[in-house]
This record gives sequence, structure tokens and C-alpha cells, in this order.
Amino acid sequence: MKISLKPKLSLNWIQDKIIKLAAYYIPIEALYHVEQAALIYLIGNGSCNEFLFTPQEMEFYKDLWLGRLNQINGTLSLAA
Repeated sequence: MKISLKPKLSLNWIQDKIIKLAAYYIPIEALYHVEQAALIYLIGNGSCNEFLFTPQEMEFYKDLWLGRLNQINGTLSLAA
């Protein structure tokens, strides 16, 4: 759950947060059956924005997360 002063109206605005959700999702799905992942933003005016993701949708964001990890590992290998 996140807090925001302004509504989040597009997945493009929160893509980094979805990728972070995927980082948490990977170990959780290894232990439990996951039916849905969600980002919920509580907006300052009392409303909320809900973004719900199926396991199939999370596959895309898991791949993005794992790609970032590979980039970091490659950078660290070059620095060593």
C-alpha cells in the first residue's frame, strides 16, 4: 500500500513500483499459491487507486526485475 497526494491514472506512472512489487512477488510465489498481486494507493482526498495484476501479468514485470538484476550483476563483474 502506498500513499500519494495525487491520483495515479496510468500504469506508466507507477511502472517502477510494479517492478518493485515483482521483486517481492518472486519469493512469495515460490512458497504460496498467488491468485493476484496489487498496488493500492491511498490518495490525500480520501479516495484510492487500485492496480490489480494476475500471475500472468506479473510474469512481464518479473522479467523486467530479473533483467535489472542481470545488468547490476554484469556491472559488478566488470568492476571486480
